[in-house]
Order: sequence, then structure tokens, then C-alpha cells
Amino acid sequence: MTKKLFTLASLVLLAGCQEYLTRSDMVSPYTGNAAVTNQAQQTIDPWPRYVYDTDLKTSGKRQADAIRNYRDAHEASQAVPNALLPAQQQASGASSTQQ
Repeated sequence: MTKKLFTLASLVLLAGCQEYLTRSDMVSPYTGNAAVTNQAQQTIDPWPRYVYDTDLKTSGKRQADAIRNYRDAHEASQAVPNALLPAQQQASGASSTQQ
């Protein structure tokens, strides 16, 4: 009888450790101030002060040349010369225009 009573008492005590029965609004009873912690982490500005310096020392001519070189390279890469087309496509294109 005492063995059954001891087993029943230990099962009741172990059931109290189950988190499912706590019925709280939190994800876990051990989360603490998670909402406040997240707000503080997202509010603090991680960027250094020198990032906000918009007075950059640079040459306007150098920047204009860089933009021009970029634009010319971009336009040249999009152009497809006729020499790269297969001979069959050139022949079929010529025959279709003659008809």
C-alpha cells in the first residue's frame, strides 16, 4: 500500500513540472522581459557617427568619368554584333526578305 501511495505522490509531483499545465500568456515562463529587450536592441543605433557625414571629399570630374565609363561598358555589353549570329539565321533572314 505504501509503495502505491509513494508512486502516486511522485507522479503528481512530476506532473507539476510539466510546462503545458502552467497556462500562461507567454511563450515560456522563463522568457522574462523579451518584448522590452527586443525593443531596446532594435532602438539602439548600431552605426558609427562618421557614417552620417555626407560631406564627402571627392572630385566631380572623377565621378563623372566613372559614371560615363560604367554607362559605356553597360551599353557595349548589351549590343550584339551581327558577326556573332549563326550563318543559318543570317541566310534564312536574307531569303525571307527577298520573297
